[in-house]
Amino acid sequence: MKFFFVIILALTGFTTLSQTLTQTVRGTIKDQETLEPIIGAKFELFNSDPYQATVSDYNGKFRLENVPVGKQTFVISYLGY
Repeated sequence: MKFFFVIILALTGFTTLSQTLTQTVRGTIKDQETLEPIIGAKFELFNSDPYQATVSDYNGKFRLENVPVGKQTFVISYLGY
C-alpha cells in the first residue's frame, strides 16, 4: 500500500510541474487621431497554436485569456486601417 501511495504522489508531482503559466491581456483600441474607440477590431496572438483571437466591443475594449507568459506578438486589424 505504501508503494502505491508513493507512485501516486510522484505522478501528481510531475503533472503539477508541467502546467503552463498563462496571463490575460486586455486593453482598449482607439483611433490615433480622434481617440474614438474602434468597434469590432480583431486582436490576435501571432503564430498561436491553437489560434487565439478576440474582437473589440462597443467601447473598443478587448480581453484575451490564456496567453502564455513571456514576450508575445499581437496583430490588430480593422478594415480601413
